[in-house]
Amino acid sequence: MSKPFSRTMLDAVATDETKAVFSVDGTSIVPPNGYTHIIEWGTGVTAGVVEIEGCFSSASYAGTWAPVATVTYSSGSPKAEYVYSASMFPHFRHRISTAIANGTVSTKMAGAQ
Repeated sequence: MSKPFSRTMLDAVATDETKAVFSVDGTSIVPPNGYTHIIEWGTGVTAGVVEIEGCFSSASYAGTWAPVATVTYSSGSPKAEYVYSASMFPHFRHRISTAIANGTVSTKMAGAQ
């Protein structure tokens, strides 16, 4: 039987360049079937962009991270959007690349081992 997990990344934030990192280490669950990234746009949101990015170096890597997906708010809030990614990076981050207008966004990563 698989063991599910969920990690909150961004929690009701709106500021441009706010970011949160999830790193796989010896104690973390690495889902063999990849991750689901959950983007929850709050009530009233009218614009914003969340980047899902990956890195091999370290959680504190200061260079450009590899793009995994770009989630751009389109219409209808509140709502949730889902992005699947393979378990290819030891470090993932969710980053607001365009400020969230008139509301907030929350993001999570989920998977099962």
